[in-house]
Amino acid sequence: MGELYYATKSLLGQLLLYADSGVSDECVRSIAELLIEAGANVNHNFRSKLITPLACCIRERPTLVPFLLEQGALAGEGELFAAIQNHRPSIIELLYEKFQMDLNSTYKLFYRENPITQAAYVSFFRGSDVIKLLLKLGAKVSSTDVQFLATMASKFPRKKKHTEAILLILSQKHSWKSLMYRDTKPFF
Repeated sequence: MGELYYATKSLLGQLLLYADSGVSDECVRSIAELLIEAGANVNHNFRSKLITPLACCIRERPTLVPFLLEQGALAGEGELFAAIQNHRPSIIELLYEKFQMDLNSTYKLFYRENPITQAAYVSFFRGSDVIKLLLKLGAKVSSTDVQFLATMASKFPRKKKHTEAILLILSQKHSWKSLMYRDTKPFF
């Protein structure tokens, strides 16, 4: 019984992460319901603290996030990180409203990153609406965030206009010029 119980707990996250993209969300949800009825823990971590069924849903099956929240899934920094990393503004807002997530702390699981820093990185490739949302929800901009953007601009010179646009967004909350020249350690 013990092996079956552990396998059932682990299968829920694996199902949500690895289910073929050709399998419909309805089918995945039906299987997830059966696994939960059989004892799967909606908060079970497998492999690391970052891989929970909710984090898997955020990455691969975002339409199933409300279902898992109804089943009692909890969100922490790993789930917030997954929502930012995968550019899911509606899920960020949902997690913030439900769990009152701290948008200003440095992630314990990640090296010197906070939500704004991660959103700044993602914005280089997917647009700035996540940064705008985080600022609207009360995230603060630090000198590390601005320095990170400056470092990214030097690494991706073709993204200079994008960097200037992000700095303009950040400057709505802070004077980025004063933040940029503070004495902080280089990000890279």
